Amino acid sequence: MIRKQSGVIPCFFDTDEMKIILVTPRWTDEFWIFPKGNIENGLTATASAAKEAFEEAGITGTLFSESVGTYRYEKLGTHYDVTFFVFLVKNIMEDYPEKNHRKRITATLAQAKNLVRDAELNILLDQAVRIAQQISSGRGNQ
Repeated sequence: MIRKQSGVIPCFFDTDEMKIILVTPRWTDEFWIFPKGNIENGLTATASAAKEAFEEAGITGTLFSESVGTYRYEKLGTHYDVTFFVFLVKNIMEDYPEKNHRKRITATLAQAKNLVRDAELNILLDQAVRIAQQISSGRGNQ
């Protein structure tokens, strides 16, 4: 059985430098991931991804509907396909629903690539950064 999830690769420009927001899973703080979760009944993949961004990382912003790709993983015998979207962060909240269950970090692109251990997620991160740069220069689609 494969469960469908959606998530965001949250990024923003701090002056001219790209920054990435990462979170830890609820069950460990030993590695860093992008906010993601099951696609909720009645929500589109993009709406569910934006909801996860707020719940897990306390961020709001603009989600772009073009997927950067899909990542497959397994946890406790269940396979998951996660479709990721570029999320341009506009607000970072101090309080959010999962604040006490996860750590959150704002990293430079180089730091994020080192913190995200999975090679496939790093490929998606590179694709997201390219799209974010196009969007910021006025060539992207929402």
